[in-house]
Amino acid sequence: MPRLLRVGGALVMIYCRSRGPRSPAALRVHTRSPFPPPPTARMMCGAPSATQPATAETQAIADQVRSQLEEKENKKFPIFKAVEFRSQVVAGTNHFIKVQVGDDDFVHIRVFKSLPHENKPPALSSYQTNKARHDELSYF
Repeated sequence: MPRLLRVGGALVMIYCRSRGPRSPAALRVHTRSPFPPPPTARMMCGAPSATQPATAETQAIADQVRSQLEEKENKKFPIFKAVEFRSQVVAGTNHFIKVQVGDDDFVHIRVFKSLPHENKPPALSSYQTNKARHDELSYF
């Protein structure tokens, strides 16, 4: 018959293998923590991913909102190359992308990509201009 003991914040289950004297060798101990296991290295809902080099998919997302950014800034960009990105899963996905728009000019853009069933194109949520190559890509 198992016995439950509380040790710290965990429940400890002790099983006895025999009805004889209870020596440490005759006991099996199992613990049940009230806390979930630690998160894995995979992305968690709501938490932004680590900064990664841009991929072809990142460039495609940036290209889809280029015209929106050019309209808001009232200028055409000679270069529009995604350099690095972070993503954040919400009710859809926020893509934070560092885009090179000139020789030494960079823009940080946040693009919201809705869930597939909503059937909406990616939207430029916000952006930051006058960034440099060494500026850290933050989520905003």
